[in-house]
Amino acid sequence: MPDLISEMRKDLTSNPLSREFVILKKSWVYGGKGYELVYYFDDHPDLENKLLILQNYGLIQDITYNNTKRYIITEELASYLTRE
Repeated sequence: MPDLISEMRKDLTSNPLSREFVILKKSWVYGGKGYELVYYFDDHPDLENKLLILQNYGLIQDITYNNTKRYIITEELASYLTRE
């Protein structure tokens, strides 16, 4: 899943304090809080399966509380992604 990891790395470089993200289709309307990162099914085939692998390794946590799938990036993954 190099494309997803690369995008996450780029996002955390631009937004070093962001940890929350949602997954969407580009055609969906989403009224977020404004600080969430977004990853699109359209850009990442098998996105949910990739996230399940990251979750199984304890690198992200599912914090969904409504109809939008929502996750938190752990500090371990954030450190890996921002490492030079």
